[in-house]
Amino acid sequence: TSHPSTTLGNAPINRKPTTRTATGPNEGGGPFGHENMGEVIEVGSGVEKVRVGDRVVLPFNISCGFCKNCERGLTNYCLTTQPDPSTAGAAYGFADMGPYGGGQAELLRVPFCDHNALRLGEDAEEKENDYVMLSDIFPTGYHATEMAGVIPGDSVVIAGAGPVGLMAALSAMIKGAAKGGFNSSSQHRGRGGGYQRWEHDRWRPSVEHLPRPSVEFVLDRS
Repeated sequence: TSHPSTTLGNAPINRKPTTRTATGPNEGGGPFGHENMGEVIEVGSGVEKVRVGDRVVLPFNISCGFCKNCERGLTNYCLTTQPDPSTAGAAYGFADMGPYGGGQAELLRVPFCDHNALRLGEDAEEKENDYVMLSDIFPTGYHATEMAGVIPGDSVVIAGAGPVGLMAALSAMIKGAAKGGFNSSSQHRGRGGGYQRWEHDRWRPSVEHLPRPSVEFVLDRS
């Protein structure tokens, strides 16, 4: 049985141009930009679900949806989209992750777009600053809580208070974690550095020389 994404579908997306390039397997490099969203202006003959005019957001990993790794849920190790037989996995605008340009360009070509493009609702333009988080930062933080198996009532410590760490904290709250905190050496990302606590949905002030907390999980931003 043929898969609806076996024929490559092209879905260029409007983006602002850039002259910055990254060294990659494609000769001369290509544009950066792995957190992409925009409006579809053209579709290929193999595309069945996505339509011209749809506003979509894309995961930064590019996958086919039907290879053995994708069928196991390991879309970041897709075997179809990576032309190098010695490795797996592809992404927009990353060196050594396939010949795919990033979204800091006027147009972006989206392979297997029925599988990769998430169509957004009527409020897509109004809430684009929220929806763009679905391309990388929020799913990465949420996936950390999935891998850790966070459940209601758990206590969580997150190593690093950058964007992914903040999304991991938000995800832990969504999952019902009772309390947690950040360990951060950054004066900017850690709200002053040190250990920062939260309980349910409330931030607590920094406490110096805080004893080592008793927690079920530690989530590392790396």
